[in-house]
Amino acid sequence: MTETELKGLLERIEKGTATDEEKALMEAWLLQYSPDSDKAYQPAEILADAGMVWDKIAPVHFKPSVKPMWPRIAAAASIVLVLATGGYALLQRQAAQKQMVTNIERLVPKRAGLVLTLNTGKRIALNPSANGNIRAADGTQVHQHNGEISYDAGIANSNELLTHTLTNNSGNKYSLTLADGTEAYLDAQSSITYPLNFKGKLREVSVTGQAYFKVKHSAAHPFLVHIKNQTIEDIGTEFNIRAYEDDVATTLVEGSVRVQLNPTGKNVLLTPGQQTVVTGNKLVVKDADLEETVDWLQGKLIFSHRELGDILADVSRIYGVQFAWQNNGLKAIKFNGAVSRTRKLAAILEFFRNTGKVNFLIKDNQVQVIEAR
Repeated sequence: MTETELKGLLERIEKGTATDEEKALMEAWLLQYSPDSDKAYQPAEILADAGMVWDKIAPVHFKPSVKPMWPRIAAAASIVLVLATGGYALLQRQAAQKQMVTNIERLVPKRAGLVLTLNTGKRIALNPSANGNIRAADGTQVHQHNGEISYDAGIANSNELLTHTLTNNSGNKYSLTLADGTEAYLDAQSSITYPLNFKGKLREVSVTGQAYFKVKHSAAHPFLVHIKNQTIEDIGTEFNIRAYEDDVATTLVEGSVRVQLNPTGKNVLLTPGQQTVVTGNKLVVKDADLEETVDWLQGKLIFSHRELGDILADVSRIYGVQFAWQNNGLKAIKFNGAVSRTRKLAAILEFFRNTGKVNFLIKDNQVQVIEAR
């Protein structure tokens, strides 16, 4: 691919006239060469690699229920267009900027902070990357394997009702298999409280933060998730819950769920692709961007017309860093794009710097968000 061909492709994407195959090509290319990458590529290397991809155009396949990234790619392509038309000034700045990267910008997603709280209140610090068995003080046998914990099958048959809380303060997802076979995935700064054995008609757990559930459905034993002022009832399903302090939403991916607003008792039934948010004392149902909703399961931050304040709130949870704002108006700036949440913080900050809308200064162990100049 020559520079002229690259420029033409970017312009077609920006105008909305590119084919799906061309958009897929650009998506794959952007995800490799965007600031997600720690590598510094020379223009000739980029063109050579893009040429090989160009010769092997293959659509990027998405789950049918998940919206593709084309709108975001078109927006991101306008950034890369500066590369093609401006003599690659962006890449030429990159080397100099990397020399000024601070210790904070070298931060990687938090790796510690996984805690299991037993029925007795005793807390056990877990190593997220460890494998093996843990004999807890309450007599339970906990198994850790590849970022997941599970329990001995015999616990489900025990007459003693034990409750554990798993808290994930790391920047990576962690998963748990419940006694009924339901899978729960926890995001950063999230926790789930659950019984080790479900007794009676209802299966009930409580969540703070963000979690994704793959529920083993049983019509005779409804599965309920309690969050702040809401109860979500599974009706054979996969769904995502965000239950942070000022950011609460339930999004249905497959099956069906009923969301109830407490204490009013008002409830709505969701179909796949819908989500609920709370406005005043009402549950509001709207269409969801499923790809953006479950991006954290894939180690990404995907955003479509999302405000910077909300995006950096997620970044703060992942990297354990605090942001200070030059003015609150910066929080409302909306962005489109996709970045990796598994790389250094510098890659994410660089993505937003390159838009020309904001800049960042590191001061007193904070990241200050300032107007671009």
